[in-house]
Amino acid sequence: MLKALELCGFKSFADKTRFEFPAGITVVVGPNGSGKSNVVDAIKWVLGEQSAKSLRGQDMADVIFKGSGTSGRKPTNTAEATIVFDNVDRRLPIDAPEVHVTRRVYRSGEGEYLINRQPCRLKDIKDLFRGTGVGVDAYSLIEQGKVERLLQASAKDRRAMFEEAAGISRFKAKKVEAQRRLERVDQNMLRLSDIVEEVEGRLKSVRAQAGKAKRYREYSDRLQQLRTQVGLTDWRKLTEKLTGIEREIARLRDEAAAIAANSELQEARSLELETEISAAADAVRDGAGRVARHREQIVGLESSIEQQRSRGNDLDEEAVRHRQHVTAMSTRAGDLQERLREVTNDLERAETEHRAIAQQVADRERALGELTAQMDRLRADIEMRRADYVARMRQAATLGNQVSVHRSQLAVLTETEQRCRQRLDEIERSWTAQSVELARSNDDLDRFAS
Repeated sequence: MLKALELCGFKSFADKTRFEFPAGITVVVGPNGSGKSNVVDAIKWVLGEQSAKSLRGQDMADVIFKGSGTSGRKPTNTAEATIVFDNVDRRLPIDAPEVHVTRRVYRSGEGEYLINRQPCRLKDIKDLFRGTGVGVDAYSLIEQGKVERLLQASAKDRRAMFEEAAGISRFKAKKVEAQRRLERVDQNMLRLSDIVEEVEGRLKSVRAQAGKAKRYREYSDRLQQLRTQVGLTDWRKLTEKLTGIEREIARLRDEAAAIAANSELQEARSLELETEISAAADAVRDGAGRVARHREQIVGLESSIEQQRSRGNDLDEEAVRHRQHVTAMSTRAGDLQERLREVTNDLERAETEHRAIAQQVADRERALGELTAQMDRLRADIEMRRADYVARMRQAATLGNQVSVHRSQLAVLTETEQRCRQRLDEIERSWTAQSVELARSNDDLDRFAS
């Protein structure tokens, strides 16, 4: 039973408008131009009317509200109509107490249908109302001039109306649809018979091809097994070889690490020796400086000794002269005794000073000898340390050469490992390609077999 009609933007109904249809007879009255016919057009439109002329327009976009110049209302971009049916008795094949059928159109020309707010097709709406008497051309919708057209209608049109009222129109539509499907099935059977006749002529060649494909599959399987066996054998050999290479690389890495640690220790020891050599060289330089200073002092003392010796000689000569003069001048001894004592005292002082200077020279010469011996020992120690340093440097150079050799061997082994891995990748790619080829052959065989 019709329950309500909702309009929004449809023709003269710019705002959302709802018409309630209670039980009994409902009449829509009003003056001319009030929109009574628009209500009927809305019901026809929402039920699936496709003719714009039946809706008193040129195209379907004419049902959208065009605006009003007097009231200043702007045109809308869409028109929507919803018809509501009471479905408590489940007369319509939908499990819902109410059935809302909605149609919506946009100014771009796009439209959509909805049943209970779910998108659907026009065919779904026609199937929903078929046999219920509700429809665009059904007897339940009597518009202006419809009664006169019914009276003047042909027997065929009246029969269609009676069939709709009797509820057999939906069965008739199903019959027509079934007949169309049967016609399509007959056409498909005809095409299938033609295909069978054509395929029967090719069946013999296909069977021969299937036999070839079967043999090809057997040979391919055998070839794949052989290739798989060969690849597995190669893979095992290469894996064992790669494992040995990896163990050798690990061992060489350990040796290189040990050599590097030993080299670091030797370098540290060399640095210590260089430090000690530098300290010894500094000590030698200091000793050489002290020796030079002592030599200068000795030279000064020797010069002083020579001067004193020269003075002693002069004094001896003067004493001789004085003695000669005393002998000659014995008569004058009394006068010269005082001078003789003075000269004797001077000579004794000079001899005492000479002995002291000679002792100092002896001490300095002894100190010089000790410094010379110490310097000789330092030089010997320096030579020994220098020889040790040279030996250490030679050992470090030997270790460096060994490290270089091991690094070269490591590079060669790394390159060998890369080649082995590349070979393994090639084997895996070959395996994948053979698998794809086998799968393709199986598909071809299955297709030939079918």
